[in-house]
Amino acid sequence: MKRKNWYFRILVAGFLIQTLAIQIVAAQEKQYTKKFHEEYQAGAGDVLRIENIYGNVTIKNWNQNKVVIDVVATLVGENQEKADRILGYVNVDFSYKDNEIRAVTVLDSKFNSNQVFGNEGRKKFSIDYIINMPEAMQLTLLNKYGDVAINELSGLVDVNVKYGNLRANRLKRTDNKPLSQITLGYGNATIDECQWLKIDMKYSKMSIEKAKALVVISKYSKLMLTEGSSLVSDAKYDTYEIGTLVNFAGTGAYTNYRFDKIANKIDLNLRYSDCRVDFVPASFESIEIDNSYGSIRLGIEEGASYQLDGNARFSKILYPENMAKVSRIVENTQMQVSGRIGKDEKTSSRVRVTTEFGNVSLQR
Repeated sequence: MKRKNWYFRILVAGFLIQTLAIQIVAAQEKQYTKKFHEEYQAGAGDVLRIENIYGNVTIKNWNQNKVVIDVVATLVGENQEKADRILGYVNVDFSYKDNEIRAVTVLDSKFNSNQVFGNEGRKKFSIDYIINMPEAMQLTLLNKYGDVAINELSGLVDVNVKYGNLRANRLKRTDNKPLSQITLGYGNATIDECQWLKIDMKYSKMSIEKAKALVVISKYSKLMLTEGSSLVSDAKYDTYEIGTLVNFAGTGAYTNYRFDKIANKIDLNLRYSDCRVDFVPASFESIEIDNSYGSIRLGIEEGASYQLDGNARFSKILYPENMAKVSRIVENTQMQVSGRIGKDEKTSSRVRVTTEFGNVSLQR
């Protein structure tokens, strides 16, 4: 027993010595910086283009008709000579031509990311932008290996974030062409509110609180939306968790969809996908379904009236039979149904279903 206690004390002592050594080294670390600053007079007709790597970009809007760009390259390490050499490889190319303000991070060919980010390199290295700009200006932004934060913009936005996260408060541009666009790869995004927005994301997750209209192309991603008017999507290997919508049109493969409510139009073209809509009000306009190898369930309000045309192969179309005045033919593996559901003979609502190897339910 004494030998075990002695061995334990040696381990604890060794751990304390190692911890103390780490703390001493950390205390000796110094922070080295290289700063850049530029200001330009600008207005709503100008474009701001930012390209950065290995750092964060923060976009702030203000009421002044100028753009102020502050860039800080930061290196935390132990060696003054190494820090001076690495920071010497970092530059920012500023220009203002043809109504376009540009700030582009430039790394010298001698910059070796393996040395900078390797075990024998830096403790911390980043190139960070803080930008103040008019709200109505157009923004084109590319950032790799870092995060982007945007406060509030009403001009055209084209933001591309790879291997980083995006946080935006309000993107206010409406349906003017071209639409504002977010491209996201291998990251997470949170948007409080946007109007019309095109989204292209891969291997990412995006959460939006409120949107007017979204056009989404997604792969291996997750989209969460609390409230929106219209959503058009092309999805593969995704998860969609949506609150309330007015209209939805989706083409999907190997994707799971979940909606709390869709009020007016639903257009589904799905393969190997499951879709559930908890509530569809009786006042809906149209539902179009082309489905194979997936399960679809639409919770149409009880008592709703609509015209139904359906064809099913190796599957079923389920509807309120006690409210149905339909022609129904079932032969072997096929089913056809046509007629009216509900009491309103003048209903303008319609449902068209084509499905194979996957059931479609039109009732709660």
